Amino acid sequence: GKLMQSQYDHVDRFIAAGDTVTLKFTLRFGASIAHGLWFGCLPPVEPDLLQRAVELASNADAVVLMVGETADAGLESVDRDTTCLPGGQIELIEQVCAANPKTVVVVNAAHAIDTECLRQAAAVLMVWYPGQQFAPALAKVLSGELEPGGRLPVTFARHEHDYPAWSLRPNAQGDLHYLERDAIGYRHFDATDIAPAYCFGHGLSYGNFCYAEAQIIGDHVDELMLEVTVNNDAVRASKEIVQVYLKGPDRQIRLAGFANIWLEAGQALPVRVNIERHQFERWNTNGWKLIPGEYRLLVGRSVNDIRIFFF
Repeated sequence: GKLMQSQYDHVDRFIAAGDTVTLKFTLRFGASIAHGLWFGCLPPVEPDLLQRAVELASNADAVVLMVGETADAGLESVDRDTTCLPGGQIELIEQVCAANPKTVVVVNAAHAIDTECLRQAAAVLMVWYPGQQFAPALAKVLSGELEPGGRLPVTFARHEHDYPAWSLRPNAQGDLHYLERDAIGYRHFDATDIAPAYCFGHGLSYGNFCYAEAQIIGDHVDELMLEVTVNNDAVRASKEIVQVYLKGPDRQIRLAGFANIWLEAGQALPVRVNIERHQFERWNTNGWKLIPGEYRLLVGRSVNDIRIFFF
C-alpha cells in the first residue's frame, strides 16, 4: 500500500491459516508539515455490525456507546473540512439511540463536533483523549463513584456556519483578513445572539446548585473580588465551578475568573473569585491600557447560565 499526504491505501488479501504474506510499503514525501508511516493489519469486517449493535441495544437495560476519533484521524497537520463525526458513527449513534432511549454516548475526540446526531442520547460525555486510565475513570463516573466535574473550554455550534471563522482561504491577492477580530468563540455567539448547541463553560454534575448572597468586595480595580454563596441542594456531594464574566464599554463578554468548590449534600458555602486588573485592560500600540467606562458583572454556571447580575 501507499501513504501520501495523509491519505491511506489498503490491500485486501485472503490469508489462510499458516500462510505467510510479505508486504512492501512505500512512503512518498510531499508538501506537508509532518510526515509519518503507519501500517498494520485489520481483521475482516463483519457485514452486519450495525444490525448486531442495534439488536444488542434493544435488549439492554442501558447502553454506553463509544464513538470518536483516533490519533490517525485527529491530526494537527491536516485541516478539517467538517466538524461531523464519520458517517458510519453518525448512523450508529442515531440507530442505537432510537433502539434504546437510555443510551450514554461517550465522544473520544479533541475538538468541537457537530451534535445533531446526539439529540436522542440520554447523556453525552466529551472525554478529550483521556489516556490509559480512561476505562476505570469512565466506569467510576458512570457509576457515580466519581464526579464528572469538567466544563467545556470551547463552544459547540448548532450549525457549522455559526462559527465566526469557518473559512480561512486567502483572497485573490493572497491576503487573509481577520474580520472577526477578537469576537471569536463564546464572544462571537454572545455578540450575534446565536444559540449554540453547548456553550462555553457548560457542564453537568451530580449536584444541584443555587446561588445567593452575592457581593463585590473592594472599591478599586486593583483589589476587586466577588463573593457568592453557593448551596448544593442535591442528595449527594458534588463539585461546582463558579464562573464570573464581564461586559465592558465595548459590550463584549469576557471570562473574568472562576473558582472550584466541593459541597456536601445540603451544604452552602461562600465562594470568592478574584477579578484582576488585567480584565479591564485592552491592548493597543502603546501596550495594555485600562479602559474606563461602565462594566457589568455576571455570575453563573456557564456563559449562557447566568444566575446573578451586577450593573
